[in-house]
Amino acid sequence: MRGVASRYCGGVATAGVSGPTALVVTPNRLSLRRLILLSLYWVAIGYLWNSIGAQVLPPIIRGFLGQAHQGTALSVLESIGTLIAVFCQPVIGALSDRTTIAWGLAAEPGRGRSAQCLA
Repeated sequence: MRGVASRYCGGVATAGVSGPTALVVTPNRLSLRRLILLSLYWVAIGYLWNSIGAQVLPPIIRGFLGQAHQGTALSVLESIGTLIAVFCQPVIGALSDRTTIAWGLAAEPGRGRSAQCLA
């Protein structure tokens, strides 16, 4: 665009126009390699939780409640877990994005994030 000077600084573009400076945030795009790795990560998480729901929890529930109530108890347990994930993950993510202490700041994957996920 002619007559508009733009500067790009760390994913943020500022356009020099008359009056206040306009601030436009441009998202960082994932490369194809990182997108594939992220997709593989989510597939692995899906396999993990599917195996827990199909292999690990039924014998434990059967030991507590018996065979007659196994399906209902498993359904209630997984529904509660899903509801907690739907509400807690966005709230914790928003708090993490807004925090200023080093523990809550976003870091590169693999830098102590496993310890935070376990907490």
